[in-house]
Amino acid sequence: MSQRPLLTSLVKATQVMDLLIDQQAQQQGITLSAIAQQMQLPLNSVHSILRTLCACGYARQVKRGEYALGGKLLNLIPEPQLDESLLRPWLTQRLKRCVNEQREGYVCSILRRGERHVFAHMQSKQAVGINQTVLDDAPFYSKVSCRVLTAFCTKQQREQLIAKQGLPGDLWPEASTPQTFDAILKEIRDQGYLLMPEQTLEVVTIACPLFTRQGTFWGAIGSYAPMYRMRGQRLKQWLDHLRHFARQTIIET
Repeated sequence: MSQRPLLTSLVKATQVMDLLIDQQAQQQGITLSAIAQQMQLPLNSVHSILRTLCACGYARQVKRGEYALGGKLLNLIPEPQLDESLLRPWLTQRLKRCVNEQREGYVCSILRRGERHVFAHMQSKQAVGINQTVLDDAPFYSKVSCRVLTAFCTKQQREQLIAKQGLPGDLWPEASTPQTFDAILKEIRDQGYLLMPEQTLEVVTIACPLFTRQGTFWGAIGSYAPMYRMRGQRLKQWLDHLRHFARQTIIET
């Protein structure tokens, strides 16, 4: 049986994806002109291929004339796995102690495939508490834990996240453009935590990053309470307690 000829356009598209994958390993994009030069193709031909790959989710434009892997290919890259069978019960017990001491609700979140997942949580013991479901159902960028996850995750995870969630827009006006987005995330990293009042819900939420003993970021610990309970010294004590908890919650990998 004679071998059928390959589809030239498809071969070229896979070659472009190979170049994007190579650049992803170096955690950077590649320019249209660099792709054209390496493939020895006209710029307009490469541009047409990239437009098609972007439309199908296999590539994305990071800035004018520069491209990187799209969400569909980023989803194929394996993420570090936590030993959940051991970690979740241990962490739940630690959260239980937090609730006993502070009497507010606590939740630990992780990032997977560009989305927030609740890893462990404990409800408040106060007579007047917060419905965690209401907070969980809020859009991604409006959640304090999601902002901390976005700030501390790896560049690869952030690219995957942006491919899935897009930029915040009106959900986070101070970080609505690529430039302000990066600047705000750096501010959160420098501060080491985020405190966020929710005026419409009359709730205060806080979150801190969690790290492994090797210094790798793996999740965020957050707490939430009615705004009227968090004033002055009580607010400071609550925040200090959470930051101390985060520093003490070091896991082995």
